Amino acid sequence: MIVRVTVNKKVSDWARLDGNVVPNTKLLSQSVDTAVCAGQPVSLNAVAEGHDLIIKWTKNGQVIQSGFSGKHSIQSTTINDSGDYKFEITGSCGAIISGAIKLTVYPLTRITFVSPAVEVAFGGDVTLEVKSDGHDLTYQWQKDGTLLDNSISSTLLLQNVNATNIGLYRTTVSGTCGIEISDSVYVYVKKTNYSAEPEVFAWPTITSNEFTVALSTDIVYNVQIFNSSGLKIRELNNCQYQTIFNISTLANGVYIIEVYNKDFRKAIRIIKE
Repeated sequence: MIVRVTVNKKVSDWARLDGNVVPNTKLLSQSVDTAVCAGQPVSLNAVAEGHDLIIKWTKNGQVIQSGFSGKHSIQSTTINDSGDYKFEITGSCGAIISGAIKLTVYPLTRITFVSPAVEVAFGGDVTLEVKSDGHDLTYQWQKDGTLLDNSISSTLLLQNVNATNIGLYRTTVSGTCGIEISDSVYVYVKKTNYSAEPEVFAWPTITSNEFTVALSTDIVYNVQIFNSSGLKIRELNNCQYQTIFNISTLANGVYIIEVYNKDFRKAIRIIKE
C-alpha cells in the first residue's frame, strides 16, 4: 500500500506501508445431529474461515477439546458419549458460538438372561422370559424352530399345557444395533404320577404322517419301531429331548414304539391311519 501523511500542513513524500487484510471469522459448515451404535467411530466437524482461528469443543457445557482442529473424533463410542456438543470459534476478526449438535449412542442388542429348563404339570401354566439390553427391541419366540403366533414380547405364557407343549423354545431379539438369538429352553410337561424313571411321551398316538417322542430329562435314549407282527422296521439311536418320526410311508396299522436306554424301557402304541 502506497501512502503519504499530512502533519502541520506539511505533506510527506509517498511511502510504502505494508499490511494484511484478514477475513472475518465465518462458519462454512458443521455436523448435524448424529446417531450411532456403541463401538462405532464418529467425527463431529466445524469448517470455518478466518485468521488465527482457535476452536473449542464442549460436551454438555464442559470443555473437551481446544486447538486449531475443527474435528472432534471418538474412535469407539460408548453410551456415555451421548450428549449435546457445541463449538466456539474465535479469530482475529470475530467469534462464533454454535448451536447444539446432539450425539446419540445406542446400546448394542444383548441378551442378559433367559429362563432355565422347566417342568410343568399337565394343565398348569408356565412363563418363559428373556431379558436384554438395547434400543427399540422386538421379540419373536419359536418352538422347535417354528415361529409362534402372537409371541412378540419378552415373556411367553404357556397356559393349560399338555404334551404338545413339550419342546425347545427360544426367542430372537432384534434392535437398532443388532440381532441376538437366545439359548434354547426345554419345557417338559409331566404327568401327575411321577416316578424315579424318566417320563416318556409320544404324540399324537393316532396319526397319518408323523409323531413325536419326548423325555422329561436330558438323558440320551434310543427308539425302535415294530410292526404288529413284532418285526423291527426302524431304529434311531442317541436321541435327546424330543424327536420327530415321519411314518407317512408306512402301511396303515398298529405300531409299537419302544423307547429305552440302559436304565429304562417303555413301549407305546401308535396307530397309523
